[in-house]
Amino acid sequence: MPRTDRRRPRTAPADGPGTRDRLLDTTAHVLSTRGFACTSLTEVARIAGLRPPAVYHYFASKDDLVAAALSAGQQLVRQRVAAAAAAAGPDVRRAVDAMVEAHLRVELDSSAYATAVTRNARHVPPAIAVQLGADSAAFHDVWREVLQRAASEGHLRLGLDARVARMLVVGALNWAAEWYTPRISVDSVVATAQQLVRAGLFQPPHPSGHP
Repeated sequence: MPRTDRRRPRTAPADGPGTRDRLLDTTAHVLSTRGFACTSLTEVARIAGLRPPAVYHYFASKDDLVAAALSAGQQLVRQRVAAAAAAAGPDVRRAVDAMVEAHLRVELDSSAYATAVTRNARHVPPAIAVQLGADSAAFHDVWREVLQRAASEGHLRLGLDARVARMLVVGALNWAAEWYTPRISVDSVVATAQQLVRAGLFQPPHPSGHP
């Protein structure tokens, strides 16, 4: 599985074990910093420490390589968010807090893959967009299930459109990659986002502790 290190990938002298993952790491890095239009197989190969023809041993084209890297990014975020929701247990408020934190930490603290998805998903050819759409749907299913549970238990604010709320929350979390700078504490971003999402989605807790 690809690494989740945000730092620039290290080069390696030749083809060998781990080369495919190294190419994905490098592609995610280049996409996150330069964008789809400025990503080339030649540049990816150079940074990965390979000759350009070696890339074709693993990927048939730039589009295949980009699709694999972006898909890996979407799957990474989904896996982290789903695991956080499961670990939080039956309390939906705690689950949403955990999901917000997992999303932001993988996007801001550790992974060029997640940033590559945010910055390029709307700028790729249609064939790649279709594949990313399936990955995105699976990710939204995680949020959908938790919000449906919150609605059935009477936690959501009255009149709230859960579908619209889900799209707004996920969109805001994704957009954090565009304005975030290391001068801001990730802990601060997480805590602030949790407060905003919690206040926007949920009714104030009942004094008795029940909805």
